[in-house]
Amino acid sequence: MKIKEVIEKTELTDRAIRLYIDEGLVKPNIEESYSGRKNIDFSDDDVKRLNNVALLRKAGFSIADIKSIIENKETAKDIIETFIQQTEQNIIHNTQVVEKLKSISFDEEISLETICNSLSETVKETAVPKEDLKPKASLEAIRKFCLGFGIFGMVVSVCGMVVFIILCKICFIQLDLKQFISVSWPAISTIIVMFALTLAITLLNRKSGLQKKKYKTKMITSSVLFLILIPLSVCSFYLCILTSLFNYSLTYDIDDYLVLDSWIDEDFGTEIDAVFPDEIPQSAIKNPDRYFDNGIPLTTKYYYTHTYVLDPDFDLIAEWILPKEEYELAKKEITASVKHTEKRGDWVLNYYADTQEPEDWDDAHYWFLIFAYNDSTRQVRYIAAYAIDSFPEGPYYLSLDW
Repeated sequence: MKIKEVIEKTELTDRAIRLYIDEGLVKPNIEESYSGRKNIDFSDDDVKRLNNVALLRKAGFSIADIKSIIENKETAKDIIETFIQQTEQNIIHNTQVVEKLKSISFDEEISLETICNSLSETVKETAVPKEDLKPKASLEAIRKFCLGFGIFGMVVSVCGMVVFIILCKICFIQLDLKQFISVSWPAISTIIVMFALTLAITLLNRKSGLQKKKYKTKMITSSVLFLILIPLSVCSFYLCILTSLFNYSLTYDIDDYLVLDSWIDEDFGTEIDAVFPDEIPQSAIKNPDRYFDNGIPLTTKYYYTHTYVLDPDFDLIAEWILPKEEYELAKKEITASVKHTEKRGDWVLNYYADTQEPEDWDDAHYWFLIFAYNDSTRQVRYIAAYAIDSFPEGPYYLSLDW
């Protein structure tokens, strides 16, 4: 039996019949064709069930009550008792309302105040109907979506900020805070604005309202904020990526000796380890109260910078003064092959990469690994410098006092 025939026999609407099917009150045979269309075939028992359901609904039973009776007959008694109790209460209440309304004199002018004064004692303890307390389902669904999106957006903004800072710190171990703030403020600002906008959406939709006009205002405001958030989120994503290319590590602290960023450690760590000592000698650690026999104070210097702007570059300088025995040993311990040696003042420079300085620093691609020593002061310098796009002055080590 097709649904059109069932509609004629039960006098139910198509929508009501499909609702009862979805709720499981009636279970006709349903076959789905290859095109996805559902063919529903009702039996005589299904039609009888639909008539019974319609009868109970007309009597005032809820769909939940009817479903409970169908699925578990043992609940029928409790449901009927509850229904009788509620119905009796409604009858008493409705009777009182009718009596009060009958007491109003129709010979006088009847106003809203007249009716309310008559009913005030009778219905003041009665709850307002649920349909008056609930907003339209579609509007409430949109409000909840906006609320969920706002909360999600705040979480994403906070997590994005944390992840961005952590990634910058991982990529640049000795991250210079001032440089980070000066370079990263556009990315950080967009994330903060995103958080503020999603917070505004959350606060705007945190409570439901009853006035349609207020819902309309909320929806318009939320839509405008959405339109701002979409390009802003894309912008913040690319700003974070771009910002990560302009930060740099910088340290003068000897406690950070050979604590290098992962990129440098992976690509140049082996070469650096071949020239640089594993640790700073204890005798070279700065202590102004200790002097060598020639009166030269014990000094140690350390400089490390790493910049990543499209093409990475770095400079690594370690310098200290050693006692005579340690100084001579340091000169002998270098095991890598010297490619080029040159003299600069009192210093002897041993190159372990790039045999000589390029003539034109503007076009230079340089990679220097140098061990330098000064016999007159017993100073040693360990130098590593790398860059693809150079500059007229050359690498950092050229500015040292040779």
